[in-house]
Order: sequence, then C-alpha cells, then structure tokens
Amino acid sequence: MENNAFVVTAVVFEIVIGLLVLAQLVALAVLAMMMKNLVVQISEHIDPLIEKTNSLLIVANEIAQTVQDKTERIADKAATTTDRVAERADATSKVVHRAITTPIIQSAGFVAGVQAAMRQWCAARAKRMSPPTQKG
Repeated sequence: MENNAFVVTAVVFEIVIGLLVLAQLVALAVLAMMMKNLVVQISEHIDPLIEKTNSLLIVANEIAQTVQDKTERIADKAATTTDRVAERADATSKVVHRAITTPIIQSAGFVAGVQAAMRQWCAARAKRMSPPTQKG
C-alpha cells in the first residue's frame, strides 16, 4: 500500500506540475497576444509619424537642392562680376596710364628742347660777348 500511496502521490505531483506548466504556457500565450496587440498599436501610431517624417525629409531635400542651385548661380554671377570688374579695371588702368604718360613724355621732350635751345642761346651769347682774340 505504501507503494500505491507513493505512486499516487507521484502521479498527483506530476499532474500538478503538468498543470503548472500548462498554466505557464497559457500565461506566455496571453503575454504574447498582449505584446502582439501592443506592437500593432505602436505600429498604428508610428506609421503616420514615419510618413510625416518621410514627407518632411522630401521637402527638406527639395529646399536643400533649391538652396544649392541658388548658391551655384550666385557663385557664377560673382565670378562673372569679378571677371568683368578685373577687365574694366585693367582697361581703366591702361587709359589712365596713356592719359598720364603721354603728356609727361611730351612735357619731358618739350623741357629737353627748351634746355637745348637755352644752351645754344647761352653759347651764342657767350661768343658775342667775349672780346675778340688777337692773332699774332
């Protein structure tokens, strides 16, 4: 009888352990269903956010492209303007150089001519003013 009691006790424990394992499996299944529902709810909230984020990224990309295009146009215009200013400055420099150097060269020639004339005049005057020398 003792063996029967032991066997009955073992069977009862096995049944109790089996029921506990079954309860744990049911609890895990319930938890899995709850997690699935939470994931669905989170997805429902996140999907619109992802769509809005994608829309914002598209708009931001378009704005960045527009800014880049306008910046390139500004850079091109600045380069063109710089080239034009350099060309005009060079042309102006040449005109000023010609306008200043030509009169200076002409004035220098005039002064040299006046100096030569003065030397000639002084030499001729000195000859007239000097007493005649006697030959003898």
